[in-house]
Amino acid sequence: MALFCITASAVSLLWMIALFDPADPTRVYIGTDTRASSLLLGALFATAPMRTAVGRVVKRSTGAFTAVVAVIAAVIGASWFLVDGPSSQWLFRGGLFVHSLLSALLVALCAASPRAATSRWIGWAPLALIGVLSYSLYLWHWPIYALLDEHRTHLSGWPLFGLRLAVAFAAAALSKVLVEDPVRFRATWARGRTGVAALVSAMAGVGAFWVLVPHPDTAPAAFSLNQFASTTVATVPTPASAATVAAATPTSAPVAADTTVATVPITTTVPPPVLLAPTTRILMTGDSMAFDEWPAVAAALYAGKIAISGYVSPGAGLLDTKYPSTAEIDKAVVDNKPDLVLYQASLWDFGSRAQQEAAYGAFADFVLTHGARLAFVTMPPLRDDHRDPQLETLAVIMREIADQHPSQVVVLNGNDIWGPVFTQDVNGDKVPERKPDGVHVCPSGAAMYAIWLMDQLQLRFADFVPTPPSQWATGDWIDDPRYVKPAGICAALP
Repeated sequence: MALFCITASAVSLLWMIALFDPADPTRVYIGTDTRASSLLLGALFATAPMRTAVGRVVKRSTGAFTAVVAVIAAVIGASWFLVDGPSSQWLFRGGLFVHSLLSALLVALCAASPRAATSRWIGWAPLALIGVLSYSLYLWHWPIYALLDEHRTHLSGWPLFGLRLAVAFAAAALSKVLVEDPVRFRATWARGRTGVAALVSAMAGVGAFWVLVPHPDTAPAAFSLNQFASTTVATVPTPASAATVAAATPTSAPVAADTTVATVPITTTVPPPVLLAPTTRILMTGDSMAFDEWPAVAAALYAGKIAISGYVSPGAGLLDTKYPSTAEIDKAVVDNKPDLVLYQASLWDFGSRAQQEAAYGAFADFVLTHGARLAFVTMPPLRDDHRDPQLETLAVIMREIADQHPSQVVVLNGNDIWGPVFTQDVNGDKVPERKPDGVHVCPSGAAMYAIWLMDQLQLRFADFVPTPPSQWATGDWIDDPRYVKPAGICAALP
């Protein structure tokens, strides 16, 4: 059994490394096969050979026992506060395995020397109670946290945390007493031959259920350009802006009319000023929101023969101090020499207003110093549990910077597309524009975003003539893996 646990946990680790996708670690994080190493390492330390080996080590190093246990406990505890899961790629290349290994070793050491001071401290009654309920808490805490949100409870902060904690513990205790313990300790039929028969029957039933029940469509929902018409209206340039466009592009060929799709409305009654400087090289930057928007934007600009480059990466931001994303964004500006930089406001730009003003102001100065203009794009509305007051100041700061640099810095209001609150299906056609995670976009949303962005650029840059969406919006880019992992994330809504 010990050899099996060692071999199987190693295979599970290698499988996680092989399947890991930095753009979306969900598959390897929730997959039973890729997370089996955690369970197997716990089982390994429960086998007789490992318990004997740990016991011998403890007897030979009694003097260092307290220090070793304290260090392991401190490392595990610190990791819960210091390691950011989704953006820490090393977690999925062995970090989670090491965390599980240390946790199992900590339990084994304390079990081998239960009278030691550190063992008694870790075995403190309230902690032991959490351990007894740990499996039930694991099962119940997430649905309870998802259901008891600010919208349903009208609570926030510590009161909401206390309510969630109390309900989770109550549900776990009931589950243990009414479900787990009767099966574990009082179900005599679960032992011996009847237990084997019950296991085989249950597995056969699950297999039949899996085969017979229709599988849902997990591919991204298909969309047509006509589906955007319900939420968009045609943008008609004012005579002044139309004259400027004509004067700036005297040799431009007429733009073919696209009657299939209408464009996204501009919420202001006064059109924004037209910037006369040419725009032929564009750099798009941002975090995972921009990462999902990028395929459609790139397709639209490629179709218009505009040079487009990008630094769009999960976790990127101007205030992110954990990873070198700010330096990488600056490097992209230097390397690509754009005349326009698009920056999608980042969910990672947490900080005080002073910190945000300093970071955004420094970035604007950097872009302008390198001869480019800057277009800030405000953050789309987020699901309630993702909203944070520290992020709501970003739009105000962007506009202040734009006021300081007229005709060089502009702000594009993403709410013109998405509306003021998060909804998956923006136009009610059962094709989701946003992913259910409350942050990112699906192919339909990326196309809607790109159509809106092209219209905004046409309004502000006299030389910019967007390519009709019919020539790019339903291209191969909609099959990009970022829209299909995990399976069904952008499937048609019921």
